[in-house]
Amino acid sequence: MRKIIFLLIAILVVFAPVFVIPRIIIVKKVECVSQNGACSPNVLELTKKAQGKALHKAKLYVKGVLTNDSQIIDFSSKFSLPNNLQVFIIEREPQVALKTGNQGFVLIDKEGYLLAKAEDQSNLPVLDIPKLEFSVNKVSEELSQSAHVLYELSKYYGVREAKLENSSLLIDFPKGIKTILPLSKDIDVLLGTLSLLVFQLNKNNQEFRIEKSVTVMDLRYKNPVLR
Repeated sequence: MRKIIFLLIAILVVFAPVFVIPRIIIVKKVECVSQNGACSPNVLELTKKAQGKALHKAKLYVKGVLTNDSQIIDFSSKFSLPNNLQVFIIEREPQVALKTGNQGFVLIDKEGYLLAKAEDQSNLPVLDIPKLEFSVNKVSEELSQSAHVLYELSKYYGVREAKLENSSLLIDFPKGIKTILPLSKDIDVLLGTLSLLVFQLNKNNQEFRIEKSVTVMDLRYKNPVLR
């Protein structure tokens, strides 16, 4: 009998703090850090509302608000002595600027999530669009695909601007090559085809060097048209 009692006491000593302490400790300070340093102002404002709550409630609150925030990719939190709650997040970052006429710019990431409005393009590649179409916090599938393609081309080829027109992406490569890309194809296949085509055209064979023989690349057809 005594062994059973001692065993129960040992279990209580080990596990009681796990359940009791989070309900006793009151969070006095919330520290929020992102992959770029301090969290954005709106996230800071949200997480600071966890101050004054019991630790377990503070964690539940932070989990609730950040899970529902489309600008947050991932997050975690942990307690630190004496009574601090540290929150670590990965925020979405602007990667493409959408331009619609003279109405300024809308900054999005390559997956199409709306992040902010801006007076300038913030040194991002610019996608000229006829109109902004979105649902909740994300642009349409066509705009999202266009942004993704432009972002990848800006990384690998230095493309700084593109135009969405009739479900096709119109691009001027740095060497002046006008390129027409369809948006009905798989992005990886499309980028792979374009990469192979550019490589072939830039080979040492003078007849096919991109800056010497081709001014337009049209990938809307089964067999790309070069002219």
